[in-house]
Amino acid sequence: MLFSKNIDMKKPRSAHFIRGFLQPTETFVGNQITALERYEPVVFCHHLINGHSFPSIKITAVIDILPPIQQLLQKSYYKLFRGMTPFASNQLAHRVKLSGARLLHFHYLVDARFFLPVLRRLKLPSVVSGYGWDVSLFPRANFGCNYYYLQPIFREIDLFLAMSDDMKKDMINIGCPERKILVHYFGTEINRFVFSERQYTNKRELRILFCAQLIAKKAPLLVLHALKILEDERNNALEWKLVFVGDGPLRAQLEDTVNGFGWKNKVKFAGHIPYHTAQFVEEYKKADIYILPSMTANGEKEGIPGSLIEAMASGLPCISTYHAGIPSIITSGQDGFLTREGDIPAITEVLRTLLLETDVRERVGKAAAKKALLNYDIRARTKVLENIYDSMLIDKSDQSNCS
Repeated sequence: MLFSKNIDMKKPRSAHFIRGFLQPTETFVGNQITALERYEPVVFCHHLINGHSFPSIKITAVIDILPPIQQLLQKSYYKLFRGMTPFASNQLAHRVKLSGARLLHFHYLVDARFFLPVLRRLKLPSVVSGYGWDVSLFPRANFGCNYYYLQPIFREIDLFLAMSDDMKKDMINIGCPERKILVHYFGTEINRFVFSERQYTNKRELRILFCAQLIAKKAPLLVLHALKILEDERNNALEWKLVFVGDGPLRAQLEDTVNGFGWKNKVKFAGHIPYHTAQFVEEYKKADIYILPSMTANGEKEGIPGSLIEAMASGLPCISTYHAGIPSIITSGQDGFLTREGDIPAITEVLRTLLLETDVRERVGKAAAKKALLNYDIRARTKVLENIYDSMLIDKSDQSNCS
């Protein structure tokens, strides 16, 4: 059988598409899929990267369902053109039909374009989620050619989900009709990160956490330079330890900077910690301050960083920036602190305040936890998503009845 017996046949099926399932930094996609309650999800991808973190999801990889010769042809075609052969598209469309899916949900604009031949064969209601780089960086790459590559999805796909008003504006700027865009944030597993036992007390040394890829748009170097200013003040009350959770191309440069500052005992590089592990949550619990000074880098922007929501849920006072969708989740001075992008003196000032003033850490941290629980829990946000699915199926039914 193509699908396991434990799938609830009474629920409408939603088919989810992503080229590779699933990059270590894309657990937010898997979380959305597994959070569905009224819809039964099935996943279709081009190739399987790692499905072990989501064993409950039924995944079909097109590269694995092709006959050997067609598999070789598809691998070559993908390597050369980043697309699917007509045979592969037909086979995948056939599998989607067999699944009984009534609605197609594509993750990332570029992946929606990749699977567009499958959509054309199925003619089902379709929705795309944008996440950040696919809306900001990708359309401008290849000397702007990618902008034209995306245009067909804006004509043929029914609905686009933007994580924030900022992303909605960016979608409009790359050609998506405004009437097709809905602002929807998908949420985070808030309960997993709640740490009601947190104590906001004076400590000899406070722990600062940075949890993200070590890449330019996350701006980890700014954290080191801001802390260097504090270090040069030689204030004995400003004792801290910085932990980088994550990996990426900037790690070597960060390590060189740390060594140059003589901070081997003050900065820890924990590397990538898998999202689903207890150790990942423990890093938030052990921290006292969270920092993520995101910025636009080479045209690439964030959506809404999940790590910020996780830190807020844990009761951490967060430092971030007026960047992309971040101001939609943090009100500066109330439930976090925001600075202008790249403003090292401003980051330094906020760090100084949080390191010295316990009452500020407590007030802001508790406000952040309350806000995260009330507004960003994935269970509540998934109910909104399923209502969106409902409306799409109703609209499609109405169109069919009128035709």
